[in-house]
Amino acid sequence: ALTCPAEGAALLANLDSACATVNWMSQFNSDNTASFVEAHFDSEGDLVISGAFMDNLLLPDGTLTGATAGVYESFVAKFDSTGGQEWALGLPATATYDIESSVSPDNTIYVGLSFSGSLTADDQTVTADADRDIAVLRLTATGDVIGMVHAGAVSSGNGDLLATSDGGCAIAFPFDSTIDLGGGLTSTSGDDDVFVAKLGAITSVPQSMAQQGGGLLIYANPNNGVCTIELPEALRITQNLMLSVFDSKGRLVQQAPLTNGDKGLRLDIRAQAKGAYRVELGDGEQRYSGSIVFE
Repeated sequence: ALTCPAEGAALLANLDSACATVNWMSQFNSDNTASFVEAHFDSEGDLVISGAFMDNLLLPDGTLTGATAGVYESFVAKFDSTGGQEWALGLPATATYDIESSVSPDNTIYVGLSFSGSLTADDQTVTADADRDIAVLRLTATGDVIGMVHAGAVSSGNGDLLATSDGGCAIAFPFDSTIDLGGGLTSTSGDDDVFVAKLGAITSVPQSMAQQGGGLLIYANPNNGVCTIELPEALRITQNLMLSVFDSKGRLVQQAPLTNGDKGLRLDIRAQAKGAYRVELGDGEQRYSGSIVFE
């Protein structure tokens, strides 16, 4: 028998195929509270767990220590078929709201989570643009971070994630503003919408942008079709730097190269229909984005 401490604990158990006999159980205590959210077997029969804890999570092989007291932080861990711990990875953030995970056929692991403030995976950190953003990570079978995509603001509620046979993943999350997954998607209902997206294999971690979490500073917004964009101080002027404008359905409607002499930009979209647009400035390695409203 296992006894749960007053603070709360997570339980991992293995049952036989008839669910009549418990083969083994492991309890994971915390200084505050802990929970397992997802559990998946990989092709080797090992078990991948994702969940959340507050303050400290006591594992069989060491302790995951929270970066900030009193807030939920996410983790991913792997156990063998007898319950032995293989590795554990903490994903500290200013606050974590939801975590989803799935195992690919090649045993890489996808993790999707909503967070606020900053999120750190190994030595890589991304900063939220809004109160609640989404990030999708891909891990090796041994728990190393292969890559990460920071997509933008989501709203409250649980999402879902499924690894796909081509090495990518499909995700679904509620949102009420703009999601940036390459084409751009803007909520138009004024309330919570849901987006579904298919991502290819994540292979790298994008450069962390310092100014406003990667956001562009746009003046005269909402506007009459003309606005001014201030270039971020951290921007590196390169030959491939492009300014792109996407409509609410993610279609590219305007694009122009950025030259070495540009310090600020005057954007004119009066040829387009009135509505919400997403502006992106990037060259494939660095990326800054923002939203404008043409009224």
